[in-house]
Amino acid sequence: MYIQYSMNFYKLKDIYLKDKFLLYLFILLLIMPASLIAGNAVVNINLAVIVIFFLINAISKSEFNIFISKKFIPLFFFFILILITDLISLGHFNYKAIFLFKFYFFFLAINYVFEKEKLLLYSLSFFTFLTLIIFSVDILVQYNFGKDILGISSNSSHRYAGFMGDEWIAGSYISKLFLIGMVNFLFLKKLKIINLILMALFFGIVLITGDRIALFHYLLSLFLLCIFFQYKKIYSLKYYITLLFSAGLIFIIFFANLSESRKNAYTIDILIKLKLAKNFTKIYKFENLDQKQLDLEIDKNNTHIDLFISSFKLITDNTFFGTGTNNFYESCKNFKEKIYCENHSHNLYLNILSEQGIFVFLLFLYLLYKYVFQELYLIKKNNIKGIIFIIVLVILNPINISGDFFSTWTGTFFWYIFGIYCALTKIDVEKKDEN
Repeated sequence: MYIQYSMNFYKLKDIYLKDKFLLYLFILLLIMPASLIAGNAVVNINLAVIVIFFLINAISKSEFNIFISKKFIPLFFFFILILITDLISLGHFNYKAIFLFKFYFFFLAINYVFEKEKLLLYSLSFFTFLTLIIFSVDILVQYNFGKDILGISSNSSHRYAGFMGDEWIAGSYISKLFLIGMVNFLFLKKLKIINLILMALFFGIVLITGDRIALFHYLLSLFLLCIFFQYKKIYSLKYYITLLFSAGLIFIIFFANLSESRKNAYTIDILIKLKLAKNFTKIYKFENLDQKQLDLEIDKNNTHIDLFISSFKLITDNTFFGTGTNNFYESCKNFKEKIYCENHSHNLYLNILSEQGIFVFLLFLYLLYKYVFQELYLIKKNNIKGIIFIIVLVILNPINISGDFFSTWTGTFFWYIFGIYCALTKIDVEKKDEN
C-alpha cells in the first residue's frame, strides 16, 4: 500500500549508513514546505544549505555530469540567457539574476535525491501532509480567536494566514500543496471517505483564508482531479458527485454565516477587481458607506486588469530583452505614459515577458514543452506523476494572478513542484495496492 512507504522511517537509517549527504539533502527538502510558511529568510537559508550540500556531494563523488546533464542543458541555458538579457537591458551584470541560479541547483538536487531513492517521495508526501494539518489547525484557531497558537494576528478582519501573520498567502500555499500531501491516500479505495473529508477540510480552510485566487486554484485542482480519476477509472461517478456536493455545501454554510458587512466587502472587492462595479451599481444600490467606497474606487485604474495593460505596454516597449530582473517597477514608473505600476506583472507569462523579453520567454515555453508535455504518456503508467501534473497545470494556467516568478517564495514554490514533476519522468513510484 502507498502509506506503508511513508511510514518506513527505518529506511532513513539505511540511507544514512549508505550515503549521509543524500539523507541530509532529503531532510532539507522534507522541511521546505515548513520553510515556505516561515518566510523568505528561512527559505533562503534552506535553499543555500541545499545547494551547498548538493555541490559538496557531487564534487566529492566526482559526479560533475550532474551539473550539465544532457537532459537539463536547456534549463541551464535558460538561466544563462537571463544573465545575458539583463546585461543587455541594464548595461551591467545583475546580481539578482546571478542569484537565480540557486533555483537551477535546487531543481537538480530534487532530481538527484529522488533518482537515487525513489520511495522517498512517499515520505515527503507524508511530512507535507503533517505540515498542512498543523497549518490548517493554526488558521482555524486564528479565525475563531483572533490570534493563532503562537499569538500571531493576521491584522485583517477577513484575511487569515495563521503562522504567516499578515502575509495573506496561506490559501495559495494550501491549494498548491494539498495534493502532494495526500499522495499516500488518494488511490486507496478503502480510504475514499477519508479522502473526501480531507479535501473538504482543506477546501474549508482555503475559504477561511479569504484568498479568492487560491479558492479558484483549489476548485480547479478538484475539477482536474475528478477528470484524472475518471480517466484512470479509480472511483465511480458517485464519488465525484459527493466531492463536488461537499464543496458546494461547505461554501454555502461558510457564506451564510458571514456578516452582511463581510459579504458586501467580498462582493465590492470582486466587482472592483473585475471592473464590473460601474455597471452593477446601475441595477443595485448598496448601503451608503459601501456605495461611497464603490464610487471612490470605480474610476481608479489600479486593478490587476490595469496592471496587465501596463505590462503589455512595457512589453511592447522592451520586446526583445525586457526591463531586467526585478526592474519592472522602475521601468513602469518612468514609462512615457502614466500607467498603473506594482513590483511585478502578477502573471507568470507577463512576468517573464516584461522582465526578460521574447527570447527568454520562448525558451521558457520550450522548457514547458520538453519537461511537462512531451512525456505526458508516462501519466498512463504513473499515477503520482498525474497528480503532480494537475498541480503544474494549475500553476501554469495563463489567466492566473501569481506572485513574482523571480522572487524567493514564488520561485521556490515553482521549482519545487517542477523539480518533483521532472524527477517522476525518471523513477517508478507506481502503486502497489489500490484495494
